[in-house]
Amino acid sequence: MVEVPTGLWLKIKNQINKAQERRARIRLFFSQIFVGFSGLAIVFAMQQVAQSFGETGIAQYLQLIISDSSSVLAFGKDFALLLVETLPILEITLVLMAGLAFLGSIKIVVKNILFFERSREVQ
Repeated sequence: MVEVPTGLWLKIKNQINKAQERRARIRLFFSQIFVGFSGLAIVFAMQQVAQSFGETGIAQYLQLIISDSSSVLAFGKDFALLLVETLPILEITLVLMAGLAFLGSIKIVVKNILFFERSREVQ
């Protein structure tokens, strides 16, 4: 049977913990950068949505719903199709994608911060 030197298990465990901590720090660094970029992307995408809503005139259609709801109900199917056609789908999709990227990067940041908290509690 092979003799295992004393303290070898502790050294291996410490090396593994150091490697995990190094990876978590790198992920934390890049995910924080990604949080900033995706936050900026949300702002710019929201500006694009606001501009597109102004260009398509969808606000006028929404005013028509409030002011003359009886005619909107009479031509409901056509009016719904008109609203769908005038929506800025690309811009809305960009906002949703930027929002998902933002939430995903926040999740990674929180996960790595919790990893550091747990590792400090163990030590």
